Amino acid sequence: MPAPPPVGSSYDKLNHVFAFFVLGVLARLAWPEGGAFKALTLLLLFGILIEVVQYFVGRDASAFDVLADSIGLLLAISATHIAQPGVVYSARDEEL
Repeated sequence: MPAPPPVGSSYDKLNHVFAFFVLGVLARLAWPEGGAFKALTLLLLFGILIEVVQYFVGRDASAFDVLADSIGLLLAISATHIAQPGVVYSARDEEL
């Protein structure tokens, strides 16, 4: 059985980007008219929480993992904006 790649490998960061991209797209599609802002913010906080918990259970916590999560969420916003150009995405929509 081949050994998994080291934690700091590019595959690890790509996995973070992909996972948060998928979560971001699903959040954006579930709440297309502004609710996604709150969901994406919560997803980013979830990514930070994962790293904090990892620190306390003896695993390596990494700011680069949070950065990769953020990149995945930004890619999700970009992809869904391109796919649905008529849907406005802003925090201001939450107040309307």
